[in-house]
Amino acid sequence: MKHPYLATRKSSRNFYFRRAVPESLRAVLPREIWISLQTPSRELALACLPDAARAFEQKLTTARQQLDDRPPDLYQPLAHCGPPVKLTPELIERVAERYFVHALASEAEQRLGITDDELTERETLVATAREQTRRARARADATYLAELAELALDIVTAEHLYVRPDSELFEQLVAALHKKDIAVLDEELARLRG
Repeated sequence: MKHPYLATRKSSRNFYFRRAVPESLRAVLPREIWISLQTPSRELALACLPDAARAFEQKLTTARQQLDDRPPDLYQPLAHCGPPVKLTPELIERVAERYFVHALASEAEQRLGITDDELTERETLVATAREQTRRARARADATYLAELAELALDIVTAEHLYVRPDSELFEQLVAALHKKDIAVLDEELARLRG
């Protein structure tokens, strides 16, 4: 009989505990959590499932605590419908923080289940990206600034905000996103290095 939480991966001979994460916790966790049971034996894997289930529940508990420690409105869209909300200096930090949180959640999801070699490769790529980002900032690289401005416009649209792209507020948003972009890369690198 098939166990609902027992799974395999093409990239591994071992069995895994696999379970979906509740929607309410996906701001800080990926859609699914995979925990290696460190064995290719189905019998041993089944014996390991209770420990993996406890580890899964601990991850959910930690995620709930993280969400409780953050401002509750951080994960809520700024405007659902109706006319766009005008971007203000007070909203800029909130928008940038939401970008940071979602970027790291996406990074955590991509990191799940990768091999040691893939982890090393990812660490090299992130370290290179961080250095290139810092250099682009120091040079005020036009291409990088244009990419940030495009990101800012995407976020403004997604958050249903209004700001003129030629305004000082928009420049402040781009600068805030740039700081968070570097912070995301710093945090990714720290996570990859354990």
